[in-house]
Amino acid sequence: GNFLAFLASIATAIYLTIAKTLRPKVDLFLFLFLLFFDSTLFLLLYMILFSHQPVRILSAHPTLGLFGWLHPALDRLPLELYSALVCNGVGTAGFIAIMKYFDPVVVSMVMLMEPVFASVMGAAAGVSTLPGWGTWAGDAVVAVGS
Repeated sequence: GNFLAFLASIATAIYLTIAKTLRPKVDLFLFLFLLFFDSTLFLLLYMILFSHQPVRILSAHPTLGLFGWLHPALDRLPLELYSALVCNGVGTAGFIAIMKYFDPVVVSMVMLMEPVFASVMGAAAGVSTLPGWGTWAGDAVVAVGS
């Protein structure tokens, strides 16, 4: 777990550096399209290589198909719309949009503090509890290390 977290931090640093370089030169829509297209290709490759079940690439099967998210299930639709519009639309697009105006260090601090604020908001909404002291200490180390 720690090694994967270390690799993720390196990948995030590379990602933010590239985004800072490209963002002033590339339109936001094009940047996001290329970002999500590449992510889709990498996730498809991951599904093919590491899935213990056969991946039906052109199928709309709800659990095994690449287009399973198109399966008309009423309990999934609100979650998919929220994930697509709020998380990707506001979150990812917001981070990339502000790269034009702020240094990557500021953007990375905001990204790192996101789980802390999510924990507090979840507790305030009554859907989760506040994490233990170990989590708070770890969050503080990450914030100070940034």
